[in-house]
Amino acid sequence: MKLALLAARLPPAHDGVGDHADMLARALAAAGHDVIVIAAGEVTPPTGYRLDVTGSSWGAAAVARAISVLQSERPDALVVEYTPFLYGARSQAPLALLIAARALRIRSAAIVHEAFHPPLAASRVGAFKATVLAARDAVTLGMADVLAAPSEPRAAALIARLPAAAARVTVVPIGANVEPPAGYRRAPLAPATIVAFGVVMPRRRLELAVDALATLVAGGDDVRLDIIGRTYDAAYAEDIVRLAAARGIAERVRFRGELSAAGISAAFASATAALHAAREGSIASSGSLLALLAHGVPTVALRTTGDDPVFASVLRYAGDAAGLAPALRELVHDPAEAAHLGAAATAAYDATFAWPAVAARLLDSLETGGGNARLAAA
Repeated sequence: MKLALLAARLPPAHDGVGDHADMLARALAAAGHDVIVIAAGEVTPPTGYRLDVTGSSWGAAAVARAISVLQSERPDALVVEYTPFLYGARSQAPLALLIAARALRIRSAAIVHEAFHPPLAASRVGAFKATVLAARDAVTLGMADVLAAPSEPRAAALIARLPAAAARVTVVPIGANVEPPAGYRRAPLAPATIVAFGVVMPRRRLELAVDALATLVAGGDDVRLDIIGRTYDAAYAEDIVRLAAARGIAERVRFRGELSAAGISAAFASATAALHAAREGSIASSGSLLALLAHGVPTVALRTTGDDPVFASVLRYAGDAAGLAPALRELVHDPAEAAHLGAAATAAYDATFAWPAVAARLLDSLETGGGNARLAAA
């Protein structure tokens, strides 16, 4: 099958959706399909797929170029990566390409990472602007033959906003931005290291990791905390440094920054456990959480109302912040239990979230028209 994939941008841009496009294109190409990615901006050389760069940004000229690629390539299907602002606040690239695909009788799917601002976000941008943006979401998504959401809760929310599209909504999971390399094997080192992985910003709630580490150290455990990921909020990172110093564990907390894929895998291989305390909870669209699971890192998560049920048996949940340290201590002191939890995480990831499985689900949705009767009836 020949597939065109519209991506706002690709690595090395700091963009999880760009990583998604790259990994999905690789998986589709590895499965034997002819894949051309249409993107803008600086890009790394593609692996397995073809690439057409429309320009530095998604202005009118870039959109016209993208449509011309669609006309000349005549793929069997078009896949569009979508969030409201992914291509720029004013760009109509997703809508224009989906309209062109319909005119050319090319089947289309929109991968809906985000759409329709929640009430809090709407209140920040203003009621009128939120209404305009919601209308743009509805019109754009209305042009796609298949709407792919990353999880059942996201699919149900999409159906609630677009009831008429229920038959076109389906679940296509998202894989990790970093998967383990061939020959990867976990070998935790001493002293025990707890990792927190993801962009450094307040919603990660890294202060809870520092507090948990301080509790472990006060109880006699020789443990370290490695914070891995790009620092998005420098002031917040400084607050975490000050908190660690105030708790007397400054030398045990290390910011490792943004590592290469190989560096991330090496850090995960030597870690004893991980802590995931993101404000949004344990959700199936979290690339950082999925990377931990793919690498078999036994992970303690703070329970929230947003947790996806798919992770119920592969994470060690703490009911509140006070429960994080005891849950981590159990994994530090019981390597067999930690290994069992890590193996369960890897098995669950491989079955549902590995990129070959994601690519297969997307192709099946394009061939069958998507839709999920149970979701539509909910």
